[in-house]
Amino acid sequence: MGKDGYNKLVSGVRYVVEQASGAFKRHYGANKTRFLGVKKTHGWITTIAIAHNLKKAAVILYSDPPEVKCA
Repeated sequence: MGKDGYNKLVSGVRYVVEQASGAFKRHYGANKTRFLGVKKTHGWITTIAIAHNLKKAAVILYSDPPEVKCA
């Protein structure tokens, strides 16, 4: 498989991951780490991921349900 084929294959996954990374940077200030050490930084990023997932879940759970059209 060539480089173009590989990029096409992983582009869907890459898109989802890059969206999350962009949200971390944009909304939670994760451009630079605030802590020294792998354990503290890992805990901080984990906390950001939890906050991001809770925010997404709230939007899904509390949004208006789609209209169901019956034939």
